[in-house]
Amino acid sequence: MELGQVMGRAIRGGLDAHIVFVDAAWAPRTAEGGFDTVATSLLLRMAAIIERHTLGRDKMTAHLITNLYGNIHSAIRMATTIKTEPHKEDEYEDA
Repeated sequence: MELGQVMGRAIRGGLDAHIVFVDAAWAPRTAEGGFDTVATSLLLRMAAIIERHTLGRDKMTAHLITNLYGNIHSAIRMATTIKTEPHKEDEYEDA
């Protein structure tokens, strides 16, 4: 089942959802002891896409994206187990 579908079902049902990313594929370089970027980690890429749309000039889109995906963005950014190098998260321009 897709991640968005799981979150949507929990929200519509008024339930708490605990989503755990346990597979190394979410941050493969971290799993190997290295550093991940938006080019290597799907989680970091998702956060970068959300940030790009919430920081854009289109206020309506920013508001919509923040309301729909703000919680998942916060959760990804609080994931302390994903290792990143400072300023390397932005190297993938097409995120």
